[in-house]
Amino acid sequence: MRGSRVRVDAYARVLANLRLPELGSRPATAAALGDPSSWELASGSARGIETSWSWMSDGGFSLLGSYRWARVSRTVDSRSYKPRFHRDHEFEMGGAYRRGASSWSARVSLRSGQPTTPVLGVVPIEVHGSGFTELVPLGGEYNSGTLPHYARIDAGWRRESRVSWFGGGSVVPYVSVANLFSLPNVVGAYVERNYRKELGEEFRTLYLPQLPMIPFFGVEFRF
Repeated sequence: MRGSRVRVDAYARVLANLRLPELGSRPATAAALGDPSSWELASGSARGIETSWSWMSDGGFSLLGSYRWARVSRTVDSRSYKPRFHRDHEFEMGGAYRRGASSWSARVSLRSGQPTTPVLGVVPIEVHGSGFTELVPLGGEYNSGTLPHYARIDAGWRRESRVSWFGGGSVVPYVSVANLFSLPNVVGAYVERNYRKELGEEFRTLYLPQLPMIPFFGVEFRF
């Protein structure tokens, strides 16, 4: 349908009797939720606004977009914090243009950074009975920091042609690129120790990047 549409939704939720892994654990590498002894009983809340819109023209242009703002928290005993994979803001906009048998598309995705526990310092701790000293990072308040924001642009092209093969159908060659500018979206961070003769020991925070730029190409056959 031609024209434009806009939708706005607001919500507020209260959550109770949540089973969460122990704070600071890594449920991705250990089956924390599969072991009841590792659960922590928690409560939570969530509130936010979600909007979406679309616009289509007679000239082959179309736009789709959405924006979400949310505040989410979890509480274990007296400690409240943001969940690890929550983002306060998420914005997406996709556009397409069709001319004849060809179509071009692009999508922009912008999101605020995910929570992380900041490192306040690195201290040496002697390993008892070994004679060795281990450097241990000291974290601040749980999930009180924020990783860098997320930004990504995808683009693509496809062209449909009718063919008579196997009783008739269509062939669609396509090319697309995910994360067009290879933006270094991060999924985590860690502290690296580096030693330089002229500077001594140096500590710095290194971010773990997500996917780099990835091209795709192929051919679809429909019959």
